[in-house]
Amino acid sequence: MNMYARLFGSVVVVLLFTSAASASLIAYNDFGGSTDYGGGNGTGYLGGNVTAFTKSTGGFLKDYATGLTTSVNMSLSCGTLAWTAYQGAALAAGKDAYNVFNGIVNPYGLIGSNSSGASYGPYTITFTGLNAGEKYDIVLYGDRAWPGTPVPDATTRASDAYTISGAAAYQNISSTGISGATATMNVGNNTAAGYVAHYTNIQPGGVNNNSFTITLTSPNVDGDGAWRLNAMRLEAIDAVPEPVTLGLLGLGGLGILLRRRSAR
Repeated sequence: MNMYARLFGSVVVVLLFTSAASASLIAYNDFGGSTDYGGGNGTGYLGGNVTAFTKSTGGFLKDYATGLTTSVNMSLSCGTLAWTAYQGAALAAGKDAYNVFNGIVNPYGLIGSNSSGASYGPYTITFTGLNAGEKYDIVLYGDRAWPGTPVPDATTRASDAYTISGAAAYQNISSTGISGATATMNVGNNTAAGYVAHYTNIQPGGVNNNSFTITLTSPNVDGDGAWRLNAMRLEAIDAVPEPVTLGLLGLGGLGILLRRRSAR
């Protein structure tokens, strides 16, 4: 009886950890693309295993650790007049953007618009192919790095909005301007602050529970009420326990009980 009890408990433990195994996906994208716009810093990723999808050209993301192409597809949509440009600045040490992107994605270079009109945007980022049994974390960073004072469009850009939709659940833990599904920040000059839009514990939604969307908008108040986006990180952070896992928890308790009885 003692031998069978031990074997039963061991099998339960193995199945339990297999069923609730943690995810490992982490992917970065540089929205400035891979073109060198001059200025000595160029654009595009700094390290390997980073995609450089921009404008309305998306694709499958790469896993940063392995370099393998994942099953997660990032589709992009914006107006025909949206553009990429050499704008941005070095990340400020110790700030949220630095802690996520430093040494991985080049902060010089971004995608942007001159207004939120139909010819420019909004900018829509949709992820599909996600695992319905996992939770995700996404961080987005934008910075025009306007060098002058005051920033000419500070009032408008203070309300650049990053909004999540299509998710079954999420938490908004952005640096500033949190309002439910939306994070707002000033991307006219975000260099010193290093603010990011950040959503975590995202459970994918949609028809197959494998997708969610981020939409970037900005009101056109001063003729240059434009959105900017430099970089993104998507990470699978946790496995959502499946029903079989909950059942195995009960079996695990039974296995422990049998082992205690056999030891008497």
